[in-house]
Amino acid sequence: MDFIYPKVYANRATRIVEEAMRKLSLQFALLRHLRPFSYWDVFYGDHPAVNTDVFRLVSNAVLQRVDSKKFLVREAKRLGLEGHLVPYSFESVAEAQTLSRDADDIWFMKPSYSTGGRGIQCIKHRNIIDLQLPDHHILQTQITDLELLEGRKYTARAYVFVFNKQVYCFDDGFVMIHGVPFDAASTDFAAQVDHADYHQPDGCVKMATLADLPDYPAKIASIYSAIAQIKPILEPLITASSPYRYALIGIDLLFQQQNKVQIVELNTKANFVHTESINERLNVPFFAAFLSLLYLQNSHRRLTQI
Repeated sequence: MDFIYPKVYANRATRIVEEAMRKLSLQFALLRHLRPFSYWDVFYGDHPAVNTDVFRLVSNAVLQRVDSKKFLVREAKRLGLEGHLVPYSFESVAEAQTLSRDADDIWFMKPSYSTGGRGIQCIKHRNIIDLQLPDHHILQTQITDLELLEGRKYTARAYVFVFNKQVYCFDDGFVMIHGVPFDAASTDFAAQVDHADYHQPDGCVKMATLADLPDYPAKIASIYSAIAQIKPILEPLITASSPYRYALIGIDLLFQQQNKVQIVELNTKANFVHTESINERLNVPFFAAFLSLLYLQNSHRRLTQI
């Protein structure tokens, strides 16, 4: 069967993009003009064909700005969201010490630009007095009262699409379930952070979708509410978007008891290639949904406008 879809310029998640395009082939066949589509990260260099005639990402400068964990820290403070929607976070040890904490409470030292848990260290509060915080790092407080899955910590990611001055959230996302039992008092990287072997069939870390979680309807409603509250933080992406420019955001979050959301990171260069199951159930449908909105200019049942 011949599939009809636009010319694609992609250097990330290429197979995901093309599979999503094939799912829309019948709708594309009804269109007179198929504007080329780009999912091109200029970190690897520019593509000469990615120009104003192409659906493309907003500028790399804007993506980088919002991707920085320091940007989230500063904006959360400015908007008064710190401590109830975004964890308390600081750019220096001196600032962190102003927050009243018990000696055994845990801080996460995070690089400003990193994802997938890379570069994160767990540190007891009693030990930060001797810490030399590297440049381009932050200190973020541990979230307490976490919801666990079979005694293990998990991190969730919501998928957000910004296009033509609007923000949309997909109705699903993924969760990374850590490989060892959780101990809130432990600084063990495996219990607190690590999910490096999720793609290994025999790995300890497991992936699932948000829809697989208990009380999913309440959880996705909490996510929509949280994204509405942080929408002002997304303003640089919203302003930079247009009928031909877009952004994709992976919003990392934790669930506390009663489905309360804590947003821990914004990833404007998120990874959309995971296990075959997650690719098929989540990543390809997400791309198909936002591509449908781009090309057909109609609302999509799986995208909620925030």
